[in-house]
Amino acid sequence: MPVTRHSAADIVRQSLVTLGLGSLPSANTVWPINIDSELDLPDNTITIRQTQGRVLRRTQYGVVTEVPGLQVRVRNEVSQRAYDKLKELADACDVLLDQTVVLDGVSYSLGSIRRTSTLISLGKLVSSSSAAPGVTITSSRYAWVFNCVVFVRNT
Repeated sequence: MPVTRHSAADIVRQSLVTLGLGSLPSANTVWPINIDSELDLPDNTITIRQTQGRVLRRTQYGVVTEVPGLQVRVRNEVSQRAYDKLKELADACDVLLDQTVVLDGVSYSLGSIRRTSTLISLGKLVSSSSAAPGVTITSSRYAWVFNCVVFVRNT
């Protein structure tokens, strides 16, 4: 596949924002979509991590094609809400076909997002953070994920 200026995670995030399924973190709205790292707040967040992709071979032509892999993770203080949001994202990814995505003036064709897993519960996540000296806040949240590969190219 041709080298793209933006990562597959950036392109998929913009696609999900365009579909109204999340927002850029800078928007300070419900369901921000982070790339590769997750902020401690808010509790309801979506994170797209770059992970193992796939190498596709077309040996009769000697062409080797790589497709990037992503993990989509949803976190919320209620497991069912996290699951419901991830299911909404998975359903949107399953039917997405040939969407044009523009980032910083660069146009991409997001051919498809092919899930390589079902929805997976990561269970209850317990974390502690210091709000102030001597003050510790403990938070219990739930996370669900799915893995996918992304077919994207410059247009």
